[in-house]
Amino acid sequence: MLRMTLMLMMLRMTLMLRMTDVKDDSDSVGSVLWYLKDIKKDVTTIKADVKTNSETLAAHSVSISALEKGLEDLKKEQKSDNEKLRKEKKEENEKFLTKIDTRFEDFKKEQDKRFDGVDSDHKKLAEKVNEIYTDQKSAYCQLCESGENC
Repeated sequence: MLRMTLMLMMLRMTLMLRMTDVKDDSDSVGSVLWYLKDIKKDVTTIKADVKTNSETLAAHSVSISALEKGLEDLKKEQKSDNEKLRKEKKEENEKFLTKIDTRFEDFKKEQDKRFDGVDSDHKKLAEKVNEIYTDQKSAYCQLCESGENC
């Protein structure tokens, strides 16, 4: 646009300068016609430039629209992929936690089995101690009843 304005201004200035240089009327009419032809060529060139620029602008507008749509599609796709990854990661973590819980329960059962034998041995030993204690207590009470060392 600036280019066109500058060209028109230059043409006007050139036309004015030429008209002042012309000495007689016949030369001035011929010069004016010659400059009008030049101006017509320049206007035609400017129109072609404007048309080309308009077409280029339209093509760029279409390209920009297509790029914006593509960007929106990519954003949607990325959001979908991110949600899918979060879901997969969550499922993976849940599986891992379930596996840990299962291992812990298995370990706990194994430890309980290991100590079941100890518990039964401990119970037998405790019964034996109670039996011995009861025997000693009854023996001591018999001694007390007889009056010896009480």
